[in-house]
Order: sequence, then structure tokens, then C-alpha cells
Amino acid sequence: MGEKVTEVQDSGLDLTKPTVYVSLLEDGAILQIIPTGIRQIRKDGKVNQWQTEGKIVKATSNSR
Repeated sequence: MGEKVTEVQDSGLDLTKPTVYVSLLEDGAILQIIPTGIRQIRKDGKVNQWQTEGKIVKATSNSR
């Protein structure tokens, strides 16, 4: 209890593709897994993106 949900306007997430998995990393970056790759949205707003050859259907991560 006591948790609060806040709507944000620009999270950096790619909303044009389906998301398989999203996680908050310990450095404050957001990890977004989409069927065609992996996206890391850093705290400063910069995005690192890696494309995969196959389609991702399941994903998990730890805090690092």
C-alpha cells in the first residue's frame, strides 16, 4: 500500500511497437524489449538500441 502511479508524457519508450518486457535498472535507466530488439533509455534521455535477427517473444532481466 501507499504506492503511487504517475503518468508521464515522454518516457522514451517506443510506443509504436508492441512491448514484450519493460524494467527499471538500478542506474535509473529503462530497459524495453520489443520483438525486434532491445532498447535502453538512459536517465539523460539518450537511447541505445540493438536489433536482433530473430523475433523476441520472452524476456527477463535483473537490476543490472
